[in-house]
Amino acid sequence: MIKTLMIDIEGTLVEHGRAIPGAAHAIAELAGRGFRIRLLTNVSSRPAEELARSLRELGFDGLSPGQIHTAADAARQFLVREGASYTDLLVPDRVMGLFGDLPLNRSAPDYVVVGDVGSRFSYENMSAAFRLLRNGARLLAMQRNLHWEAAGGAMLDAGAYVAALETACGCKAVLAGKPSADFFCTALDGLGPDTALVVGDDQTTDIAGARAIGARAAMVSTGKGRRIDPGLAQPDHVLASVVDLPALVNRLPSRSTLS
Repeated sequence: MIKTLMIDIEGTLVEHGRAIPGAAHAIAELAGRGFRIRLLTNVSSRPAEELARSLRELGFDGLSPGQIHTAADAARQFLVREGASYTDLLVPDRVMGLFGDLPLNRSAPDYVVVGDVGSRFSYENMSAAFRLLRNGARLLAMQRNLHWEAAGGAMLDAGAYVAALETACGCKAVLAGKPSADFFCTALDGLGPDTALVVGDDQTTDIAGARAIGARAAMVSTGKGRRIDPGLAQPDHVLASVVDLPALVNRLPSRSTLS
């Protein structure tokens, strides 16, 4: 029975800073019917509190930061589990506060943490990260997205720079965000994957993540989802947009009131 809806944000609920038409109403309807709404995003440059506020301003009433799990949150949780130090060299400014109580070591960290720092992906900073990795630090990628769609066109994302560091160092990054199974399992809150439906626009993150934990997946035809690549992880369901999600869950074994 479907109890939890794990829904992507960019390209699924929001596109180019605007809500997908009808998305806010669909989410409100599903929440009102008792489904656990969890928003899972590879956004690494904004904290959950800021994302929740932005979504409420776009009409997604009632969403709380506790319903949002970001790639930055996942990176923090990983460092806590490992008891590891980190360098903030490539940690985005707006999520620095998430790491404030963790051991910071800029000269010999356990991990070089990489999020989307935008213009701070300079030659100097990338070279400094490279040197730390060569000296024994490990690489922790908040996410591996290669690009994202801005209003003015495609932009390089943090994953492109993670790949560059991997190539230069001959190392493999630990992945905190999607499609990491740990990232999705956190949102399950102890429930089984058979109780979840993952909804998103990206086969390489959303659909692959669903497959990693054995959950069902629905792909929307907005954002990156306008074309399905037969060589990538395949969804169980394809929707024109998230507006069609309430009708889909009506057809799936589910429960309208959760204990």
